[in-house]
Amino acid sequence: MEELKAKDYERIFTMKQLQSYNSKLRSKYNAVQLENNRLRKKQESLIKKEVEIRTKEYKKELVEKDKIINDKEEEIHALKEKVAKLQSKLDNDASNSGIPTSKTSIGRRKYIPNTREKTNKAKGGQKGHKKHKLIPFKEEEITEIVEIKPRECNKCYSQELEILSTSVDKQELDYEVVVIKRKNKFMNCRCKKCDNVFHATIPNDLKEDIQYGKWYNLWQFA
Repeated sequence: MEELKAKDYERIFTMKQLQSYNSKLRSKYNAVQLENNRLRKKQESLIKKEVEIRTKEYKKELVEKDKIINDKEEEIHALKEKVAKLQSKLDNDASNSGIPTSKTSIGRRKYIPNTREKTNKAKGGQKGHKKHKLIPFKEEEITEIVEIKPRECNKCYSQELEILSTSVDKQELDYEVVVIKRKNKFMNCRCKKCDNVFHATIPNDLKEDIQYGKWYNLWQFA
């Protein structure tokens, strides 16, 4: 076996040092890699957590915005319905509703309904047309007779007149509203047994000393 030269010893020693250094470097590299993986996982966890927080906040904002939008849409819908109702009232006139012509709004043309077909006939009553009139009353139906006597002659204006038995009769159908001023007397009584003095029961609709009657109230608020 050949003897090793000094340079060979030097080279072998250097190789051992390099291998030892390389082993240390590998150990440090592995440690750095492990730390890097740990930090990466931690970073990913932090990012995931932050994303979840931001996502929840964004969803909350979206829900609030959706609620505001829905409220606005409901408000707009209600306003549209109100405008439609008001417009419908404005559009109503004698041509499309039961509103009389006299109630036509200012600035609008009055609608006077006329369903008759245009003809060449003259205006007013037509020749040969039967006149419609009330049927004369029977004698037993007459409830009141008013005799109207002239005061003077319509020719010479003399007031010396003789009333004859004949007359020119004109019948009249009319209605009369009678005003009733009623006093309700709730009589006082004395009990023969206990000597108690009291009056007849007053109904609830007669609370005041003087007031309108029930029929007046029904007519007033009808």
